[in-house]
Amino acid sequence: MSGETIVVIDDAPANLDLLLVLLGSLGYRVIGAPNGILGLQEVERHRPALLLVDVELPDIDGYTILRKLRANAEFHSMPIIAVTAFAMPGDALRGAAAGFDDYLTKPINIEALPKRVERALTARRLLGLSNR
Repeated sequence: MSGETIVVIDDAPANLDLLLVLLGSLGYRVIGAPNGILGLQEVERHRPALLLVDVELPDIDGYTILRKLRANAEFHSMPIIAVTAFAMPGDALRGAAAGFDDYLTKPINIEALPKRVERALTARRLLGLSNR
Protein backbone atom coordinates (compact mmCIF):
# COMPACT_ATOMS: atom_id res chain seq x y z
CA MET A 1 0.00 0.00 0.00
CA SER A 2 0.95 3.61 -0.06
CA GLY A 3 1.84 4.34 3.57
CA GLU A 4 -0.96 6.89 3.77
CA THR A 5 -2.14 7.98 7.21
CA ILE A 6 -5.47 6.80 8.57
CA VAL A 7 -7.02 7.96 11.84
CA VAL A 8 -9.38 5.55 13.60
CA ILE A 9 -11.72 6.78 16.34
CA ASP A 10 -13.42 4.06 18.40
CA ASP A 11 -14.10 3.86 22.13
CA ALA A 12 -14.17 0.04 22.20
CA PRO A 13 -10.58 -1.08 22.79
CA ALA A 14 -11.04 -4.40 20.96
CA ASN A 15 -12.42 -2.68 17.86
CA LEU A 16 -9.75 0.02 17.92
CA ASP A 17 -6.98 -2.55 18.32
CA LEU A 18 -8.37 -4.71 15.51
CA LEU A 19 -8.48 -1.78 13.09
CA LEU A 20 -5.03 -0.53 14.10
CA VAL A 21 -3.45 -3.95 13.60
CA LEU A 22 -5.29 -4.81 10.39
CA LEU A 23 -4.72 -1.46 8.67
CA GLY A 24 -1.13 -1.31 9.92
CA SER A 25 -0.45 -4.75 8.47
CA LEU A 26 -1.63 -3.43 5.11
CA GLY A 27 1.09 -0.77 5.15
CA TYR A 28 -0.91 2.23 6.32
CA ARG A 29 0.28 4.56 9.05
CA VAL A 30 -2.56 4.26 11.57
CA ILE A 31 -3.30 6.57 14.49
CA GLY A 32 -5.96 5.56 17.00
CA ALA A 33 -8.09 7.63 19.35
CA PRO A 34 -10.50 6.35 22.03
CA ASN A 35 -12.95 9.26 21.83
CA GLY A 36 -14.13 12.03 19.55
CA ILE A 37 -12.27 14.95 21.10
CA LEU A 38 -8.93 13.18 20.93
CA GLY A 39 -9.81 11.90 17.46
CA LEU A 40 -10.41 15.42 16.16
CA GLN A 41 -7.08 16.48 17.66
CA GLU A 42 -5.34 13.60 15.85
CA VAL A 43 -7.01 14.58 12.57
CA GLU A 44 -5.78 18.16 12.97
CA ARG A 45 -2.28 17.01 13.98
CA HIS A 46 -1.73 14.33 11.33
CA ARG A 47 -3.92 15.49 8.39
CA PRO A 48 -4.86 11.89 7.47
CA ALA A 49 -5.84 10.64 4.05
CA LEU A 50 -8.81 8.83 5.63
CA LEU A 51 -10.84 8.78 8.84
CA LEU A 52 -12.71 5.78 10.24
CA VAL A 53 -15.06 6.86 13.01
CA ASP A 54 -17.41 5.03 15.32
CA VAL A 55 -20.86 6.62 15.19
CA GLU A 56 -21.56 6.20 18.90
CA LEU A 57 -18.83 7.68 21.07
CA PRO A 58 -19.02 8.74 24.73
CA ASP A 59 -18.19 12.41 24.20
CA ILE A 60 -19.33 13.46 20.71
CA ASP A 61 -20.95 11.23 18.15
CA GLY A 62 -19.59 10.38 14.72
CA TYR A 63 -22.21 12.53 12.99
CA THR A 64 -21.00 15.59 14.90
CA ILE A 65 -17.41 14.79 13.97
CA LEU A 66 -18.50 14.42 10.34
CA ARG A 67 -20.27 17.81 10.38
CA LYS A 68 -17.28 19.55 11.99
CA LEU A 69 -14.84 18.17 9.44
CA ARG A 70 -17.11 18.79 6.43
CA ALA A 71 -17.50 22.41 7.59
CA ASN A 72 -13.70 22.87 7.62
CA ALA A 73 -12.29 23.60 4.15
CA GLU A 74 -9.07 21.77 5.02
CA PHE A 75 -10.90 18.50 5.73
CA HIS A 76 -14.00 18.92 3.58
CA SER A 77 -12.88 16.36 0.98
CA MET A 78 -11.24 13.88 3.34
CA PRO A 79 -12.97 10.50 3.04
CA ILE A 80 -14.79 9.57 6.24
CA ILE A 81 -16.07 6.06 6.85
CA ALA A 82 -18.58 5.31 9.61
CA VAL A 83 -17.83 2.18 11.63
CA THR A 84 -20.83 1.27 13.74
CA ALA A 85 -23.02 -1.32 15.38
CA PHE A 86 -26.09 0.45 13.97
CA ALA A 87 -27.05 -2.06 11.28
CA MET A 88 -30.78 -1.52 10.73
CA PRO A 89 -31.82 -0.98 7.09
CA GLY A 90 -32.24 2.79 7.43
CA ASP A 91 -28.98 3.37 9.30
CA ALA A 92 -26.71 3.12 6.25
CA LEU A 93 -29.06 5.40 4.29
CA ARG A 94 -28.92 7.95 7.12
CA GLY A 95 -25.12 7.73 7.10
CA ALA A 96 -24.94 8.28 3.34
CA ALA A 97 -27.39 11.20 3.53
CA ALA A 98 -25.27 12.78 6.28
CA GLY A 99 -22.17 12.60 4.08
CA PHE A 100 -20.21 9.54 5.15
CA ASP A 101 -18.26 8.13 2.22
CA ASP A 102 -18.95 4.57 3.37
CA TYR A 103 -20.76 2.82 6.21
CA LEU A 104 -19.25 -0.29 7.81
CA THR A 105 -21.15 -2.29 10.38
CA LYS A 106 -19.73 -4.18 13.32
CA PRO A 107 -18.53 -6.80 13.66
CA ILE A 108 -16.02 -5.65 11.07
CA ASN A 109 -15.78 -7.84 7.99
CA ILE A 110 -11.98 -8.13 7.92
CA GLU A 111 -12.01 -9.53 4.39
CA ALA A 112 -13.99 -6.60 2.98
CA LEU A 113 -12.29 -3.82 4.99
CA PRO A 114 -9.12 -3.50 2.84
CA LYS A 115 -11.19 -3.10 -0.33
CA ARG A 116 -13.46 -0.50 1.23
CA VAL A 117 -10.51 1.48 2.58
CA GLU A 118 -8.65 1.32 -0.72
CA ARG A 119 -11.79 2.41 -2.60
CA ALA A 120 -12.06 5.52 -0.42
CA LEU A 121 -8.36 6.32 -0.83
CA THR A 122 -8.47 5.72 -4.59
CA ALA A 123 -11.30 8.22 -4.92
CA ARG A 124 -9.18 10.72 -2.97
CA ARG A 125 -6.20 10.13 -5.27
CA LEU A 126 -8.32 10.51 -8.39
CA LEU A 127 -9.44 13.90 -7.11
CA GLY A 128 -5.77 14.88 -6.82
CA LEU A 129 -5.84 15.27 -3.05
CA SER A 130 -2.69 14.50 -1.12
CA ASN A 131 -1.89 13.36 2.38
CA ARG A 132 -0.18 16.37 3.97
